[in-house]
Amino acid sequence: MQSSSRPRQILFLEHWLRAAAAADASQTPSPAAAAAPPSAAAILRSWADLRDPSADPPRRLSAFLTLSRGRSALHVSDPQAKLLLSLLPSSSPDAFPLVLSLLYAYLRKSSRPSPPLLLSILSLSSSFPPSPHSILLLGALSASPALPASALSRCLDHLCSFLDSSLPAIFRDANLLPEFLAGIGYALSRLEDDARLEKILNSLFRIWSADAGGLRPSLAHGLMVLRLFEWCTSGFLASRSWSRIESLCGEISANRSKSRESFAPLLVLLAPAGVLRAFRSNRVEIDPRLRRSIEESIGYVAECTISRIGSDSGSNVSDDSHVLLQCIAIGLARCGSISFNASVLRCLCLSLLNEVFPLQYFFRMSLESVNDNAATCKAKEHLGSALFKEAGAVTGVFCNQYAAADEVSKAMVENHLWDYSQEVYSNLRLAAWVHRGKSDELLEDLEKIAEAAFLMVVVFAAEVSKHKLNSKSSHEFRPEVSSRILVAFSCMEYLRRVRLPEYTEAVRRAVLTLQENADSCVSFVLPYLLKQLAEFIVQMPKDGQNALLDEMYFQVAESDDVTRKPVLVSWLQSLSFICSQKKSSSTTESAGKNGSSVPSNDGLSWNRTSARL
Repeated sequence: MQSSSRPRQILFLEHWLRAAAAADASQTPSPAAAAAPPSAAAILRSWADLRDPSADPPRRLSAFLTLSRGRSALHVSDPQAKLLLSLLPSSSPDAFPLVLSLLYAYLRKSSRPSPPLLLSILSLSSSFPPSPHSILLLGALSASPALPASALSRCLDHLCSFLDSSLPAIFRDANLLPEFLAGIGYALSRLEDDARLEKILNSLFRIWSADAGGLRPSLAHGLMVLRLFEWCTSGFLASRSWSRIESLCGEISANRSKSRESFAPLLVLLAPAGVLRAFRSNRVEIDPRLRRSIEESIGYVAECTISRIGSDSGSNVSDDSHVLLQCIAIGLARCGSISFNASVLRCLCLSLLNEVFPLQYFFRMSLESVNDNAATCKAKEHLGSALFKEAGAVTGVFCNQYAAADEVSKAMVENHLWDYSQEVYSNLRLAAWVHRGKSDELLEDLEKIAEAAFLMVVVFAAEVSKHKLNSKSSHEFRPEVSSRILVAFSCMEYLRRVRLPEYTEAVRRAVLTLQENADSCVSFVLPYLLKQLAEFIVQMPKDGQNALLDEMYFQVAESDDVTRKPVLVSWLQSLSFICSQKKSSSTTESAGKNGSSVPSNDGLSWNRTSARL
């Protein structure tokens, strides 16, 4: 399978990176991306205005803006590129980046750019102001096959000299980050020496360095980093440049990152993920030693994230840790499974519960501000996010990590999942009670997230049952595991909309395990409300029990709810059995005290109730 995103097929790398960021629904598209392209007549008129020596600066600026908006469909010829070069020294500060952008389009779209023109651009580049647009143009210039080999080193030196001084522009306007990253990507594609590689990556790390006043990391930034390194590695694979891949991986390794002045966990995490994704999408076998180094980098960031979070289950996580949890989830979803790491497993668990399916966050927000629509907007935004769309892939990676985990790690994540199921049940009930008829749109969105969370719980429970409730692989009796799976399912059952083989198999294994020991059957507790009702009925006198059971039998029999009806039938059967056992024990006690045996109709009563069900 050849990926549709091979390097040679990408015209403007910054557009590809920006599209990756736009996949995160929380990002607002830039106005430039949303603007309509100009007409052919407007483009011709703009070129005429630029050739007109009497055109004033505002008129030229308008022409540059028009051409820049149509850059994707624009073909810049050699004479037009010469015209742009002649106008460059006299361009205003507002027009200068637009001219660079048009020259960049010439470099990327021209099939045979003129080498003398490329050398002219290079000679003028020493007077460029440091900016992401300058980095982008110099990167594209270095990547052009038409640039003479003798000029490549000088071009890369100019680019490296602009790196650090261009960072403040990114810190002021994060929308320029794709241009900066694309320029670096182009340069990396032609880089041969390790000294320049180190300098470029040092600048890359400083983008998200808190000490340098860098950007706050976000999932959108992480997606761009992943795509950048995927693109670079795919190019190296296409040219069979194995040594350059090793050098690149060495610079982003955990050991190298620890010795840097500026540490950016987002980069150490998603750059290796991008490398792995490139190998995966190109179907190239990765060297085990290189894979081990890459996986160590991902594991190192996971360990740092867990140490930040501490022993908390994730409710008091800092904003940066939230972003890292999101990036770990989506990074591994994109690059595939890696070797087991306890910290990675726990990060994936916390990410699923708090980032991919953040129902507790939405419940809290909606109940704190009942009359505000902030929760509705956030929930709708989350449904369209890249993270939620990758929920299935994240769950798959999580289950693969679980399958290879030790018993302690398995037990830890199991407890998180089972507790989460019960919390979702209680809180979704409360949210429905508060918002029904007032915020129905919010409830619909919350239920969509909860339905997806139910599928995640089912897939995970099936994995647990396969490892812990399998008679061939497990020699010890584990009623508590069966019980907790059934409790979790009973909490989430009403969200089931389709038949799931994983659900059926997990229930079958759990029930078979419980049936092996009669005492363990009592550990199967249904959802909180049913449990409370059952406790209340069991404590009632016999007449009261019969009256309530009769009424509930009638209500269930009349119900058309095919989704919830089987659950209620099972619950009524269990409750009737418990009540009959209680009656039997109380009758025996009474008979013992009176020294006589009293015939009991409990068996007949139980048969009657079963028949009615």
